[in-house]
Amino acid sequence: MQFTTRTDAHTFVANSGVANWEWQPGASAEGFAGWLWDYYGEVNDEDLDQYVAEYLHSLGQNPADYGVSRYATQTVEEDNPEDHYVPIVTAYEAKPIPSRNCDWTAMRDDNDKICGYGSTEVEAVNDLLSQEEQASK
Repeated sequence: MQFTTRTDAHTFVANSGVANWEWQPGASAEGFAGWLWDYYGEVNDEDLDQYVAEYLHSLGQNPADYGVSRYATQTVEEDNPEDHYVPIVTAYEAKPIPSRNCDWTAMRDDNDKICGYGSTEVEAVNDLLSQEEQASK
């Protein structure tokens, strides 16, 4: 769906079903629609989870709290000290080149050796998670 007005973004959110979610403080269906309008000119239903995750990450919230587990940050197991939450830190820095593929970076607070890159924040996080999965094999 292509957005030509802010109302288009609100219609997309209303039709997607996320408008009926129980949002945590700081997040809302209205805020999500405004965020989509600000950052995307065109969206598709298949990538809804990705958009929601990117919006929630921009607010410092965990997508897993909303059932968007593919993009979730790790959870803490209180009884196992080896399992610990290590936040993913993202940053936007437009490079002085025409390509926008690597404007976003994602890395763990405790590991600067593995870094994910992408044209969006979620792409960078996905790249990081993919590299971590490959490194653990």
